[in-house]
Amino acid sequence: MSKPPGETSRGGKSLPRTFRIFLLLLGATLFLGSLFPAWTLTPSQRALKEAKRELARLAASPHRRRYRRYWIWVINRFRRVYLRYPESPEAPKALIWTARLYRNLYGYSHRRGDLEEALQHYRMLWEHYPRSALADDALAEAADLSRDLLKKPEKASSLLQILCQRYPQGDQAWKYCGSHAVPSPKRSPSSVGPSSSSGTALVKNIRHWSGEDYSRVVVDVSAPVRFQDHALKAQAGRPPRVYVDLTPARLSPYLKPEIPIRDGLLTRVRLGQYRPATVRVVL
Repeated sequence: MSKPPGETSRGGKSLPRTFRIFLLLLGATLFLGSLFPAWTLTPSQRALKEAKRELARLAASPHRRRYRRYWIWVINRFRRVYLRYPESPEAPKALIWTARLYRNLYGYSHRRGDLEEALQHYRMLWEHYPRSALADDALAEAADLSRDLLKKPEKASSLLQILCQRYPQGDQAWKYCGSHAVPSPKRSPSSVGPSSSSGTALVKNIRHWSGEDYSRVVVDVSAPVRFQDHALKAQAGRPPRVYVDLTPARLSPYLKPEIPIRDGLLTRVRLGQYRPATVRVVL
């Protein structure tokens, strides 16, 4: 079986270049984390620190790195961080480590699905946490993965275009954009985005995470709302559904009316302006 560029076979003694960089990043974060005593950490910080400790054990053991189950164990530790604490500063950090773990696991497994998992987690980071300092890193690493490992130069180019448009001042722009960086459009305060009318919240975004036995859907709103949830039994060949009415609320024109999930538990999330002041979310 041919080996991807920069990777070694399972029995090889040398480490992949991407894995060596991976270890350097891990060492730096573990050093910084050791500067803070455990009693000063928040629950999300402790969870991330524990996940990195497990990662350090994996990185230090050539024997463990040969077996997929050890990689998945560590991956699940990072997944718990962003699933349990999605609003914390640690969530995007856990996402990018999850993506990097899948990418480096590919160097041992040679499973294309591991690369797809890495891309999915990179995408979750820049879509769900667009203001994170790691969002441009996720786009850059996803572009490298698409070009070098998936052999999709068009995909890589489109990701770099997004990077240069959204983050022209980011630390990745100098490397990937150069003189071709696309400046951020200057917008007047009135054109920053859709605003809600007085007393009406704006439904701005839908975020979702999938676990082995659950799905989590988060609805981002600009102001407090009242909600009512209802359940519909399966009928006429249609699966059971749950819907939530948010009031007073208005749907952002930038949101898609249907968001596919397909994780085995949820098929999709649908949104609509059910009444002038009510947004309905159907799961």
